[in-house]
Amino acid sequence: MGKTKTELRAQPNVRWMRALGIKHRAGGLLDKDNKNLSRFSVQFSTDANPLDGKMRAGLDGLLPHMAKALDLGGPTAALAATNRGLISALDHLRVGVCLLDRHGRVATTNLEFDRQTEAHRAFRMDPSGRLMMPEAVDQSRFSALIGDALSHGCHGCHGARPRKDAISLKSQNGHDFLCVEVVPLDHLDEIGSAQFGGAIVYSHDTSLPETCDTAAIRAAFGLTAAETALVEAIGEGLTNPEIAERRGRSILTVKSQVKS
Repeated sequence: MGKTKTELRAQPNVRWMRALGIKHRAGGLLDKDNKNLSRFSVQFSTDANPLDGKMRAGLDGLLPHMAKALDLGGPTAALAATNRGLISALDHLRVGVCLLDRHGRVATTNLEFDRQTEAHRAFRMDPSGRLMMPEAVDQSRFSALIGDALSHGCHGCHGARPRKDAISLKSQNGHDFLCVEVVPLDHLDEIGSAQFGGAIVYSHDTSLPETCDTAAIRAAFGLTAAETALVEAIGEGLTNPEIAERRGRSILTVKSQVKS
């Protein structure tokens, strides 16, 4: 570089490195024609020995692979950052969502799906990352639905459609508590994939009370306070007799109000 040690030590970047205790540095480039692409360095502290021939030979074999990994990982990181809002939105849903790739492996899940998996032990992953159900009878039906969804493109060539049956899982007391549905996902432009070929698993926990945003409904439809209270009661899952008892009205009146 044509500079003395004194001149090098006076440079701002060298002073900064020395302040951090860095003395030796080896750099790597993926594209030598574009020195700003995937540029990085391996740095050694002042306690380390200067780079000798053996260390340089080892770095020569290691740094290109690190550069390649950075180059491949960059678009993935950018994609995740771009779609962070979409993924975060899934976490606000009261329905469990699990995205499967074309091999049936779990790509991502939302918080509600994770909660259901933890609370009900309704799902698990096999060693290869494929989504499974613990009970054999449920797994048999689940595999059929996933198989139909993942082969949707092939079926579509022959005019057939994948099955959209739902699986109702039962608790120990025999009551339904989880409704699971699988739908194909051929394209997923939202996460940057023109051809995805996977599927989405939707899981609704019917053991949870239903809620609705009555303020938004009232604003959207211009409801009165009485009508809003009726909507709220319906959202709670109350029957007409229960609503009539709460509001001090006859069942016929409530039926009429519900229909209107």
